[in-house]
Amino acid sequence: MDAAHILRQRFSGAAAVAVLALGAGALAGAGASQAKSRGHAASTPHPRCPGGDRAELRSTAAGARTSLVPAGVRRALMCRYSGLNPAGPSALRLIAHRVSTTAQARTLAAELDALKPVHGVQACPNDDGAAIIAIFRYGSARKADDPVTIHLGGCSLTTNGHVNREAGATIIRQIEAMTT
Repeated sequence: MDAAHILRQRFSGAAAVAVLALGAGALAGAGASQAKSRGHAASTPHPRCPGGDRAELRSTAAGARTSLVPAGVRRALMCRYSGLNPAGPSALRLIAHRVSTTAQARTLAAELDALKPVHGVQACPNDDGAAIIAIFRYGSARKADDPVTIHLGGCSLTTNGHVNREAGATIIRQIEAMTT
């Protein structure tokens, strides 16, 4: 099954077009200009932030079944979503995004891989849906992007769709600071 077929199954309509454009090397519009305005080189094309954080993302990167963020990462696109607070039209929306430096991406990858594993079913009563999706990029290594969803409330589940970890308050604050 080719990547385009998988993407068509996973996404529909405009989302599929956006994801397919990512494979063609489209820059993350505002993300690229934001990276330039913060002094980051935007040499590696990045995908766009997903329109929302409700879809379950599953990494296709080599090694993602055993590691939250496989080795060799070059950059990360950090996409922060509001969750249900505030209520109304601002709920569950993209509220910030930023492209990391290589050093930031590698440090974050190591910290995420060091998190405590999660097994079984968990109840997370204080989860309002706020999340950050970190899309790790491997540059010219020809690996697929590795999306990692970090839930900011409740149990702080962190997953790439294969590996599940629990983020603590310290790393949550660090990740939130990367998107403000």
